Amino acid sequence: MAKCPFRDIDCKECNFFSQEHSECSISLAIKRTKNLDIIYKTIDEIISLQKQAYGTQKSLFKELNDSLKNIVTELKGTVAKRLDDSTIALQSIVISGQESKEAMKSLKDDLNRLAGLSENLLKIQEESKKIFSDEIKKLREDMSEQRADLKEGIGGLRKEISEFTEIESKKDEKLTEISSGVRTSNEKLIEYLEEEKRKRREEEEKHKVTLAHEHNDHGVALYYRGLYDAARTEFSKAIELEPALAEAYNNLGLVLSEIEENALAVENFKKACELDPKFVEPYHNLGLLHFKKGEYEDAISLFEEALKKSPKYTAAYTNLGNALCKLEKFDEAIGAWEKACEIDPTAEEAKEKLKLYKEGK
Repeated sequence: MAKCPFRDIDCKECNFFSQEHSECSISLAIKRTKNLDIIYKTIDEIISLQKQAYGTQKSLFKELNDSLKNIVTELKGTVAKRLDDSTIALQSIVISGQESKEAMKSLKDDLNRLAGLSENLLKIQEESKKIFSDEIKKLREDMSEQRADLKEGIGGLRKEISEFTEIESKKDEKLTEISSGVRTSNEKLIEYLEEEKRKRREEEEKHKVTLAHEHNDHGVALYYRGLYDAARTEFSKAIELEPALAEAYNNLGLVLSEIEENALAVENFKKACELDPKFVEPYHNLGLLHFKKGEYEDAISLFEEALKKSPKYTAAYTNLGNALCKLEKFDEAIGAWEKACEIDPTAEEAKEKLKLYKEGK
């Protein structure tokens, strides 16, 4: 037979053994309850029921005691009544002597019986008190033992719950640590991948720029060979690969000037100036377009702008002199040509212009 987990007795002998479930009521309550607060509430209810049982027993004892008292009181009344009857009988005895003697004998017997009955009732009362007192004492001892065992069981249960909580807490801390490590690793991995993507983009951009310069250089070679359509294609590819390559826009403008697509040429020269304001050749080439169209004032402004950016630009001085000459500003034109020859003594066009002007003069 199974032992009680809280007392050193057989389960079926314990007051908490449930015949319906063939199991200890406390163990059954703990199994069915996942919340410790409900366990404590159940235990308090059990203790309350025990107190109610004790109260009921105490009430029964009081009722029995009251009943005994009532019986004694009734006996006393009966005795008093008998005494009254005896007094009447004694009076009768005085009147009738022999009858009185017999009545007194009968009365004495009755009194003796009543005294014996009263004594027996008092003994029964004392024995009942002792029995109930012993039962209550035993019940209190049993309840005290059960309460102590229950307290010990609850203490063990609390300890187990505390240990379980500590284990879960450590598990949560470990999971948090692992999660943090994984998150850190993921962040580092993402940083690494982002850096690799950035490097790859830079390499791709560098490669595009390199290819763009290659197409631009190839276009220049084709331009000087007079293959303008092929050169135009190369410059366009260079711009497609590197939209910020100002040199390719300038060279495309030169090709467009040669094939008389002047409007598109102007757009490309201006785009080159916009992308690189320090790049002087687009300003000079725009000046040449205006010069060809007879727009000499505009041409002069652009040549002067180019010279501001590059004061030793020989071609710009030569063409500035040509534009000034067209406006019959001969002294200024001579000054521009002379400056060109000063910067570059091999500037043949400037030298020819000076020679023709001086001979003509």
